[in-house]
Amino acid sequence: MLKGIDEVQQVLDDQLNILLMMKSSPYIKPVLTRATQTELKIILIQDTLDGWIKCQRGWMYLEPIFSSEDIKEKMKTEKGKFDLVDRAWRAAMDIYSKDSNIWEAIETDKLKTDFDSSNGLLDEIQKSLSEYLETKRRFFPRFYFLSDEELLEILAQTKDPETVQRHINKCFEAISQLQFTKQLHVSAMISAEKEKVDFMKSVDVNEGEKKGNVERWLSEIEAVMIATLKKITKDSLNDPI
Repeated sequence: MLKGIDEVQQVLDDQLNILLMMKSSPYIKPVLTRATQTELKIILIQDTLDGWIKCQRGWMYLEPIFSSEDIKEKMKTEKGKFDLVDRAWRAAMDIYSKDSNIWEAIETDKLKTDFDSSNGLLDEIQKSLSEYLETKRRFFPRFYFLSDEELLEILAQTKDPETVQRHINKCFEAISQLQFTKQLHVSAMISAEKEKVDFMKSVDVNEGEKKGNVERWLSEIEAVMIATLKKITKDSLNDPI
């Protein structure tokens, strides 16, 4: 019994090579039609499995992303496309989990066509997702220090601003965390050595356009950081002691 997709693909490759060798024989003519039909079926199954695997990878990557209410709200068109893929994927899994004999089950190119269609939608979604992340990075360039997965984790939980704490040290060197008040105002920055620097003014992450837009309040925090450090430096220089 074959246990994984790699074993299935290896068997199909081996059988196809054997078949091609047989077709090169001068004695193949009596069964040439049958050999050609078998060759075409093996190729169809291989192509179907390639599309299947690609669809599975895309679905597994996007499914947790579109489980976020924030992402659903901000990418409604892409969510609609993903729902189409999700329904097709689950329907296929429901059918083939009950009968995993793909040699008997795949007789036409319908499944291959379905996966090709789903993969086309997944490519469109991935492109839109990349463009969405790029707009966030252009507004707040320090997001370029984060991977797509890390940035998506933040954007998928904008209702919990403190999610950014896990990645703030990548956005700002030497800063381990931000200090949030109970009212979700950011009032200070803290280093890995627990040295705290209070801001000149706190930043309300839910004020106006900043609410739900992490790139906006982080951009304001960056400006407050710079202003605070300038003031501290100036005060130090003017300190008579």
